[in-house]
Amino acid sequence: MAFELRADFQPYSIERGGFTTLKALISSVVRDLTNYYEHPDDPSASENAFKLLYPSDNPDLSDPTSFDSSVFVIEATGFVDPLAGPDPERASHGVDVVPQPWIIRFDAGVGKQCHPSHNNRREDRNDKAPEVGNLHINISTPLQLYKPAQGDWQLYDYTPPNKGGVHDDPVVEGTLGFLGRRIPVIDKQVAWCDPNDALRLEIEDKGFFCRRPLYDAKREFENKYPDTAQVALQGTPNIPMSYALTVSNHGIMLAIWEEATDQYDHTGCRHSWFAAQRLVDKDSGAPLVDQAESHSPLVCMYGIQNQTLNETRYFVVRESDVHRPSEDLDATINTRDSVALINPLEQISVTENYEYVVTIPSGLNTQRYMYLEEMDLMGYCSADIISQDGIAELSMYDDGTKKRYKGLRATGEYNTGLRILMRWYNNAIMTQDNIGVSGIIPAGGH
Repeated sequence: MAFELRADFQPYSIERGGFTTLKALISSVVRDLTNYYEHPDDPSASENAFKLLYPSDNPDLSDPTSFDSSVFVIEATGFVDPLAGPDPERASHGVDVVPQPWIIRFDAGVGKQCHPSHNNRREDRNDKAPEVGNLHINISTPLQLYKPAQGDWQLYDYTPPNKGGVHDDPVVEGTLGFLGRRIPVIDKQVAWCDPNDALRLEIEDKGFFCRRPLYDAKREFENKYPDTAQVALQGTPNIPMSYALTVSNHGIMLAIWEEATDQYDHTGCRHSWFAAQRLVDKDSGAPLVDQAESHSPLVCMYGIQNQTLNETRYFVVRESDVHRPSEDLDATINTRDSVALINPLEQISVTENYEYVVTIPSGLNTQRYMYLEEMDLMGYCSADIISQDGIAELSMYDDGTKKRYKGLRATGEYNTGLRILMRWYNNAIMTQDNIGVSGIIPAGGH
């Protein structure tokens, strides 16, 4: 069952909360992305932002306990990105589009102990094992996707051609399009089936969202209490999680956080977000999708705050003629061929005339070009200008309308530091029940 009966796709935003496991949260996210709208007359004609590729057996996403897999792979449609696939509206105007497909892979089961008889490979996961509290996300093209005959769909390991280990063993640097820190390893160094292997734990904890206690604390606990069969790894299930999702006609933004942890800095809170979008013109707000005039980069920027990571990075998912994600870069500093896109420090966001200032990231570099266009699905300002869940209405483009932005969690304790904002299409801030009720979610707004 979808959430709203509507014949045509429209941008929307939604916030949901009360999730105690990552699988339940991501199941809800995937449902919002792939089955939000239902055509009132013909369900097969429903216009949604993504389509579900895996699991391919049409799982009941409203009941995460009804299926085993914790991995989801979705592919963008022409409604969320005009270049991702055939767009009926463009086709009706005689506009030819060379599709630039891209996918998102969510893995909410990272760290589940695999079967010892399965050669210690991380894809040999025991899906019935308890969740340990890690979420990994990749955003890439379908060319990076590996579909094994058995087991969950993976992304191919990435081995840079100019790096080798001892005796020229290939060094694996994680996977392309990974939102987090990729740890270079020689694969056989890692005992994937050993729940106490330090290198395995470091790789798993450096992803998009980490609820697991620090592995040093876990080892200390097990050494002190050797009779304990299984340490409760899933973090703090009594602290529920929420997410906010915005889906536009040129990309998406997703934020996940643990509720009511504002008194902590990054070592005590867990808050992550990403925006994946086509850039927009700074004057008109029109997406950069004319393939005759531009390579139309699809950009991903993400931020991670938890006990293992505190950073903001970005990469180019793909361009019209580049079919793989680029290496990710620190978005907060100037580097070779790249300029800082975000000031991560506490900052002044008010002018002499007492006007509040929200900055939209722009000036992004690919390996070939600099783009003056901007990432309009997100912005940032001093945390004391706008509160969490506060709404800012900004006059940005020459269409004469105001755009709504919603404040996320501050980067510092007690609402200090920087605050990321996300584009917000709804008329009101609403936290829906995490199961969802048809027809009550507003899709209007600017």
